[in-house]
Amino acid sequence: MAAGATVAAVTALILGFFVLGSPNEQRLARADNQRIAALAKLAGEVNSSWRNAKHALPSSLAAVSVSSPSDPITGAPYEYHSIGADQYELCATFSRDNRQDATQGQSRFWLHPKAHYCFTLRASQSVPEVYPQFLF
Repeated sequence: MAAGATVAAVTALILGFFVLGSPNEQRLARADNQRIAALAKLAGEVNSSWRNAKHALPSSLAAVSVSSPSDPITGAPYEYHSIGADQYELCATFSRDNRQDATQGQSRFWLHPKAHYCFTLRASQSVPEVYPQFLF
């Protein structure tokens, strides 16, 4: 009976790693989720600044963000690039590819590869919704 319980426990542990990923994989996913949540917050601040400045994009993130959030692992600041009258990019370096994590009917905007990646946004449009799995 003890051997059966041990086999069941080991099987459950293996299945847990298979379904949820290793603890390291979960840590990387949480860090990426924090990056996305921070970028979405920054996008809201850029959009608000654009509206308040008579449709002029800010020159830098420092001009709109009091806290200037940075990467939760490397400490590197997030990147901002103005690329048009109301268009800009927010960039970060991601630890894992989350494109396979999207569920049916969910916005795909905040999906990214494992690498440095820039999201292109428009200050004249609402910031795309951030789903609960990104709000760690």
